[in-house]
Amino acid sequence: MENVSITITASTVAWYAAVMATASAFVSFYNILRDRAKIIISHQKGMKMINPAPGFSAEKNYVIVTVRNKGRRPISLGNAAFATINGEALIITDSFMNTSGDNRILTEENPEGKFIVDPEGIDFSEILYIQVFDKAGREYRKYMCKLPTFRKFLYKFRKQPKN
Repeated sequence: MENVSITITASTVAWYAAVMATASAFVSFYNILRDRAKIIISHQKGMKMINPAPGFSAEKNYVIVTVRNKGRRPISLGNAAFATINGEALIITDSFMNTSGDNRILTEENPEGKFIVDPEGIDFSEILYIQVFDKAGREYRKYMCKLPTFRKFLYKFRKQPKN
């Protein structure tokens, strides 16, 4: 029977440790990015209700603002509003009165919350973005146009004092 000897040098151990440390750092960084909250805000105009809840009408068109949590961390929704080009904030009443009756805590089991808006008196060409706040005070925005920076520039340009 022959003796088999394996020699492991210090440089081999150092290279192995460096590769494993780098791989575990990448995995940890990926887990941190995956676990954070990822909010996606969308809206649908012209929605009618069938068998409407009290306070709503079957003849009216409504706007439904949907907030989805694509992340793994639970989020408790707060208020939502439309921000206009001229600096006003139009608060969505459904966001603090909870008239739609659904749960405002977004988890992996319940990833979506909806706000129902009566669009009467709202000029959607003047809306810059939809903003949603969570209970921790973080703000999430969904811009309503393709070039939000251009619209912000026009807004600031119009608001310049004339000399």
